[in-house]
Amino acid sequence: MAFLSLTLCAHYSCKKDASIPENNTISEQMYSAGQKSITADIIKTSDGGYLMVGTSYTNSPIEGDIVAIKTDARGVQQWTTSMGKASEMGSGSLNGQTVHYDEEGVKVVEESDGSFTIAGNRTYIAYPNINSSHGVKKHTKIVFYQLSSTGTATSTDGVELKSNDEFTERISDFKIDASSGSSKYILTGYTTNVNNSKPSNNSNTDLTDMLVMSLDNNFNFNWAEQNSAQGFQGSDYGTSVVITPNGYVVTGTTQTINSGAAPSTRFTATLIDKATGTPIRRSHHESQGYDVEGGYSVYDATTQSITFVGNVVGGSLTIAQLDANLSTQYPTNQGFELLTPSSNGAFKASSIAIVPNNGGFIISSTKSDNLGKDICITKVENNFSLSTAAGWPHYYRANGGINTSEYWAGPVVPTVDANGTLQYAYTGTFNANTFTSQIGWVLF
Repeated sequence: MAFLSLTLCAHYSCKKDASIPENNTISEQMYSAGQKSITADIIKTSDGGYLMVGTSYTNSPIEGDIVAIKTDARGVQQWTTSMGKASEMGSGSLNGQTVHYDEEGVKVVEESDGSFTIAGNRTYIAYPNINSSHGVKKHTKIVFYQLSSTGTATSTDGVELKSNDEFTERISDFKIDASSGSSKYILTGYTTNVNNSKPSNNSNTDLTDMLVMSLDNNFNFNWAEQNSAQGFQGSDYGTSVVITPNGYVVTGTTQTINSGAAPSTRFTATLIDKATGTPIRRSHHESQGYDVEGGYSVYDATTQSITFVGNVVGGSLTIAQLDANLSTQYPTNQGFELLTPSSNGAFKASSIAIVPNNGGFIISSTKSDNLGKDICITKVENNFSLSTAAGWPHYYRANGGINTSEYWAGPVVPTVDANGTLQYAYTGTFNANTFTSQIGWVLF
């Protein structure tokens, strides 16, 4: 949109009126950053608090700004910053038109000096002239913003990648790799600039390719761009990236199209050479003909294993584990294992994290059934069974379980308090099906 703002807060707390958090909930908050707010990511910060990133809509339902919300350890808001590029006259194919921007916050990392780097997607919206009220959405580009530890942005417009190209590229995840002594960003997502030098390509059906890039700490490319796109026929997406000693491992989904049959989607993992961006090897994961989505991953340096979760479209959660060379460790007889936290409903995965002290994994997802949508937090033991201990799975749901309002899950992060007690914090979009949705935070 058209502004960058920082708001400092002495205290902020808004309790939900019509909700039933589980009885092990310690604290919950809601935050308004505009008329409508949607969450995307949460991290535990070095000062013991949290930073959430998402999107806020204030003046238009289709033109959002990236929003960052910083809290203390109890979720009390300390500051919030909104980021968005102002409207301007277009160039290239948009020459002579007025361009507005719809910006979506996606991921955030904390730098070693306590500052923050935020990644998002910027969609161009073209209006015939400055007085027009109806715009047309065009291409989308990846954008980065940097904030100080107190929420001050270093630039108004951020840094947009490949701003002179008019194809779409969207980011879904990025990490910092400082192993070489200088920070660089590793990102994944997808591009519509499909690469014909793939194992399988059909120009009539090839819609998107998985995107992998390495940037230096000034957001310049380290890798040649022709090495950045990977995929097969249909729509291919990079969902998450992890850093291993052997290379970067990107997990996501790839679609195959067979003549006379419906397209099928499977999970894929790709090991990428750190220096060149060249794919070293791939593994594909499918089972019983299920269509799948997701591919959120985590790397355990102790066991040198990569565990990723997703879900069957309209069905159960899925989980699989690989070693650092992409050989399957679990399950041994199929592409992935199904996880079903409850006997009814469908689950859409949002994140996975490692529970400290060899405690297994924690997964966030959105559960949908005939009553609506709820947030579901599931604990998975080291043997990949669902925890049956008291309080699992943990739900956040509407009053009486009947969702007049919906709750969509964001990521979950394990945390240890000052007394050494293990807790979990997660973010979500509360009242998500309304025009006044808010970013929520829960500690349990």
